[in-house]
Amino acid sequence: MTLDKRLIGKFLLQKCLYLGKKNYLIHADGEREEVDKNYRERVHLVILGKACYFETLKTFSFSHTKDIRAAVEIDMSRYSPLKGGKFFIRKITDKGEGATVNLWFIDERTTERLSTLSPLFVIPESALVSFADRGTDHLYHIHLGEQEDLCVFVNRDGGVQSMSTRGHDGDFQRFTRSIGAAAHHCEVTVIPGDKDFFALFPTTLRALSVKNIWPFLAWTPRSFDIDKKHARLGIATVTALFLLYLGIAGGWTALIYSRLQQKDAMLSQNLAGLLEKRERVDVCNEKQKELDLKINCCTPRLPLINLLNKILPAGSVIRQITIAGNVVEMRGSVPQASTLLSILSQGQGVKNARFLSPLQEDKKTGGELFHITFFYGRKTNQ
Repeated sequence: MTLDKRLIGKFLLQKCLYLGKKNYLIHADGEREEVDKNYRERVHLVILGKACYFETLKTFSFSHTKDIRAAVEIDMSRYSPLKGGKFFIRKITDKGEGATVNLWFIDERTTERLSTLSPLFVIPESALVSFADRGTDHLYHIHLGEQEDLCVFVNRDGGVQSMSTRGHDGDFQRFTRSIGAAAHHCEVTVIPGDKDFFALFPTTLRALSVKNIWPFLAWTPRSFDIDKKHARLGIATVTALFLLYLGIAGGWTALIYSRLQQKDAMLSQNLAGLLEKRERVDVCNEKQKELDLKINCCTPRLPLINLLNKILPAGSVIRQITIAGNVVEMRGSVPQASTLLSILSQGQGVKNARFLSPLQEDKKTGGELFHITFFYGRKTNQ
């Protein structure tokens, strides 16, 4: 048994009323409680006795339920001897171009009672018997007492034909003959009394599926009317639950926010030392960059001396070298100073060599005294 069946049956049995020659409330355990004929409390389900409806099995040349309903409403007297009232349709077979349906017509007086009771579903008792889907033809002979029987034939497709009799022995035989050959060899179930018949209702309802019960939907806006006391209680309950939810959600949010703040403070405290070290490292990096810049701006002395030793001619004497950045100023004597500029210009890294004073004769060495300046060194990296 699926979940939807259990829920449907449990819901319907909460307020289930039988309307017939007598009126009964049907309880979940199968017990019945007779009520006054003017019983007016709203119910979920009404089961109609045979005295309240007329039943027929018809075949139409079209298959859509909406079209069948429209055709029946146009000429209801063609299908039912009852005047007015409402009717239910359940499709038995559908062959595309046509369909066979069961029709249950409710008499006008019962329809008025139903409008007062405002049930969600109305099921004729013969339709309820047919819900036990056997997949074969089946006969039911139900003894209701007080010389009243209900004979029901359910074919293998679920189509229903029924008749109420006076309980005479020959009535059931006459009913089977009216059905035809299909009724002579099928299984027969005899229900010995009305108490046994009513006891079957809860079992049958608990086995209901949505497909079975859907054709008998009879709800109106009043079917869902709720007692004001219960409505206020429901609204108060929902409001309280909503406020409780908001309180829990707000408290949980505040708790999480507080914990996040605590973790943030702990992380800040733990990272303070690291941040301080990082600041010191950044300061050292800046100082190193400044030092590198100064170093790069200085002319390397040893390479310069090596260069001068290599390119100056023999007999050269350097008496003074002054270096300021990339500018070199040099004094000394060479055998022939006029060739000094060309000699220096050929040295790697030497540029813009020029004399700062006229050449003079060096009496000690017999060479020429010079005072020269030039640029020397690699490009400065900024």
